[in-house]
Amino acid sequence: MSSTDCDVLRAIPNMTAIIGNSTCCSFTDIVTGGSSLTIRCGDNETVKGFSYIAEGREFVLSGDLAVFGRLRSLEVLTLHSNDFSGVLPDMSTWNSLTAIDLRKMNRITGGIPKLPPNLNQLYLQRLSLSGSLPTVYPASITGILIESCGITGGIPSELAALTMLPSLSIRRNSLSGSIPTEIGLLTRLSTLELDGNGLTGSIPTELGNLKNLTIRCDLSNNLLTGSIPPGLRTKALGGLFVGNNLLDGDIPQDLAAEPESNLELNCFNGQKRRNPKCPATAAGKDLTIFWVAAVCVACVLCLIFSVFLFRAKRKRQAEYLDDRQKSSPNPMEEQAPTPKSETTPITHTIDAESVIEILGPAPIAKPSKESDAKSPVDDHHSMLNAFAVPHGEGPIQRPTEAINISKATEKARLAFELVDPRVWSVDETAGWAGTIVAEEDRARVYQAVIEESITGEMFRQMTRMEMCGKLGLPWGDAVKLQDAFNAHLNRFFGDRQLPPPEYQEMA
Repeated sequence: MSSTDCDVLRAIPNMTAIIGNSTCCSFTDIVTGGSSLTIRCGDNETVKGFSYIAEGREFVLSGDLAVFGRLRSLEVLTLHSNDFSGVLPDMSTWNSLTAIDLRKMNRITGGIPKLPPNLNQLYLQRLSLSGSLPTVYPASITGILIESCGITGGIPSELAALTMLPSLSIRRNSLSGSIPTEIGLLTRLSTLELDGNGLTGSIPTELGNLKNLTIRCDLSNNLLTGSIPPGLRTKALGGLFVGNNLLDGDIPQDLAAEPESNLELNCFNGQKRRNPKCPATAAGKDLTIFWVAAVCVACVLCLIFSVFLFRAKRKRQAEYLDDRQKSSPNPMEEQAPTPKSETTPITHTIDAESVIEILGPAPIAKPSKESDAKSPVDDHHSMLNAFAVPHGEGPIQRPTEAINISKATEKARLAFELVDPRVWSVDETAGWAGTIVAEEDRARVYQAVIEESITGEMFRQMTRMEMCGKLGLPWGDAVKLQDAFNAHLNRFFGDRQLPPPEYQEMA
C-alpha cells in the first residue's frame, strides 16, 4: 500500500484510535454486534474497499466525505452511523467506485450530486438531503435505494433508460406528482417500492406489463386513485401493498388472498376500514341528502308553527282589546261632571239594635233624677245617627219610638259618609273605631275615644304605640285599627268627590 492511501485514512478523525499501530491493510477488527471496520486492499496495498459500521462503537469517524475521493482505487464505500458532515461531494471523478452505501448520518446535507460513471449500487438512507432526484444515472446501475432522505419533486421519466435495473426503492420521502408510465419500460424490475410519499393520480396500467415484478410492489401510503391494473394483481407474488391510498371500486377477486392490511384504508366498496379522505359514496350521498332535507323540513315546520302561534297570540290580543272597548265607555267621549250638590252618599243598612249590640251598654253616668233616665238608644243617639242612612222609610227606628234626627246629627252623618275621615268629630271617630275592634273591647274603645277627645285628624296622626296606650288596645288590635283607617282614607281619596256645599256651610 502506498503511504499516500494510508496517510489519507489515518488523517480521518478517530481513525488512528481505532486501528492503533497496525497498517491499514493488515488491520483485523474485532467484530462487535455487526459493527466493524473493514479495509480491503489490492495490489500495491491500494485501498479498494472501506467499510465502517459504527453502531455501538466507542469511536465514530467524522470530517468531510470528500476525503474518500483521494482514494483513486476505491471501489466500495460503506459508512453507517458515523458523524461525517457537510454536503455530498461531487463523485463524477470517482471512476473506480461501483457501490456507495451511506446510512444514518443526519449531518450530511445538500442534494444528490453527480454520480460515479461506473456505479452499480446507490444506497442512501436517513440523510438530511434536499432537492430532487437526479435525471442522469450510470447505465450500469443495478440498484437504487433512497429512503428517508427528504427528497422532493417528482419521479423523473429518465429512469426509463435504466433497462437493466432490477430494484428501485424511493421510499418515505416527499415525492409528488404521478407515477410516470415510463416505469413500465423497466422490464427487468423485480422490486418496486414507492411507498410513503405523496404520489397522486392512478396506477399506470403499464406496470401490469412488468413480468418480472414478482418480489415486491409497495405503493402504499400515497394519494393514488382509480383501480388496480389487472396485470399488476397477479405479478407481485411477494406481496402487493396498496394500503392507505384513495383507490376505489370493487375489491379485485384475484386479491382476495392478500392480507387485509395490504388493501385497507382505501375507498373500495364495502371496505371496513376506509380512508377518511375518501369522497362520500352514492349511498352516503343519498343519506346525507336525506338528512339535509329532513333538517330543512323540520326548520320550515318550526317556522310555520312559530308564525301560527304569533298570529294566534295577536288575534287573542285584538279580541281582548275589542271586548274591553265594547264593555268600557269611550275614553274620548266627554262625560258631564257630576254636580257637587247631587253627590250620592254611601248607604249602610244597619238598625239601631245591631249597633247597640255591637257597642254594648254605654258607660254613661247615673242620672240624678228619674225623669232624666234614658234608654240605651238615647245614650248612643249621636253615634247611631252617624251610621244612619235613610232607606226611604225615614230615620233609624228605636224599638218603641223614632229617633229625632237633628241638624247636628245630619251634619255628622254627612261628615262620616262624604267628608275626608280626617275631619271626623270625636263621636264619629269613636263610633267608627268601635266597629273595628273586637266585641269585648268596643265599649271601652268608644269611651276612651270620647274621654281623650280624639278626632279623625288626631287619629290619623297617632302611632300604634299611642293607640295601645290611650285606647288600652293590644298591639294586634292597634295595627288592625290603623290599617282600617288608612284603607278608608285611601278609598276616600281614590273614589270620592269633595263634600257638597251645604256641608261646607254647616262646617
